[in-house]
Amino acid sequence: VRAGKWDRTLVGAEIAHKTLGIVGFGTIGRIASTRGLGLRMVVIAYDPFVAPEIYAEYGVESVSLDDLVSRADYITLHCPLIEKTKNLIGAAQFAKMKKGARIINCARGGLIDEKALYDALKSGQCAGAALDVYENEPPAGSPLLELENIVFTPHLGASTSEAQVAVSVEIARQAVLFLRTGEAVNALNLPRVSAEELNKSHDFMNLATKLGKILAGLANQPITKIEVALYGKAADAAVRPVSVAALIGVLSGQVSAPVNRVNAENIAKRQGIALVESVSQDSPDYVSLIQVTAHCADQSISLSGALLGGRQPRLVCINHFDIEVVPEGTLIVTRHDDRPGVISQISSVLGNANINITRMQVSTVDVKDQAMAVISVSEPVSDAIMQQICNLTPVCNAKQISL
Repeated sequence: VRAGKWDRTLVGAEIAHKTLGIVGFGTIGRIASTRGLGLRMVVIAYDPFVAPEIYAEYGVESVSLDDLVSRADYITLHCPLIEKTKNLIGAAQFAKMKKGARIINCARGGLIDEKALYDALKSGQCAGAALDVYENEPPAGSPLLELENIVFTPHLGASTSEAQVAVSVEIARQAVLFLRTGEAVNALNLPRVSAEELNKSHDFMNLATKLGKILAGLANQPITKIEVALYGKAADAAVRPVSVAALIGVLSGQVSAPVNRVNAENIAKRQGIALVESVSQDSPDYVSLIQVTAHCADQSISLSGALLGGRQPRLVCINHFDIEVVPEGTLIVTRHDDRPGVISQISSVLGNANINITRMQVSTVDVKDQAMAVISVSEPVSDAIMQQICNLTPVCNAKQISL
């Protein structure tokens, strides 16, 4: 128009009644959902760490990642960049997308495989992209810069004059709240109990964090409730720091914000995870015992841990399998048929991949003809190797957990 042209042949695309797919349903993802619903879009979301009640509260359908990329007309990313989410959207996901879908990443560079994005945009499989973040910033020399169907901004998604004022006001508000009530909102590493209680609970807290991380690795569904129970001498410790330590283990690496003793309960509540605590002086098998149980929609996973010699953490039970495990490094946990030769098959897969087994514990449950193995390995195992283990006929499932 500035050039004196009046070209009315240009045609855009409506977003009403289109499907918005949100990858990562934390605070920003939920805000994005309200915007999409306000524009009369159908909103679906993928986040394996959010309880079903949260999706229902926002009127959003929870789906798998594959379902999301195949149904969405617009995909927007709002998740942290961690090991599990690096290149979360790659060639396989672009191939499953609707032809002509569009993708937006204002979260973290590295969530999208940029080579796969280039190929999808070049072929027309992906109609357009908008990026505020990149694998390398600035993206000098990136092939993406050659394309016309992509919009770039220099990592300034939160750079508004209003945001700068809001941050200043929020800092002042939190300082006033602390001075008036003692409540420290978003404080880091601020004990809520006395130094003496923290010292007494320290080793149990360390054990609970490890149990929480293992629980997060074993759970196949969003966790809706965590139960923490202290038995025997462990019941003499303050239960809340131990419970919060378990939450830290469950949540660390699953949300974008660092998780600590101060914010763990609030983050758990936001994710729809309830916390239940109990203590008992009775502990028939161990002097001190911690039990952490995760409840999901249709499964529960219970872990028990003890301190050998009062200080050395051990995982001693997974559900009904009694098994003594040193909770450190990289663990591979398998459920398999209780029959000869299974362990040698698993060992062969790891040996052929030049992966050293440092420890191995096996437990059986006679009534179900099932066994469990917990294998400590010298280094993390690739997805391809884990798939080989899962493909073994006697193996029901296998999980890799990094502590």
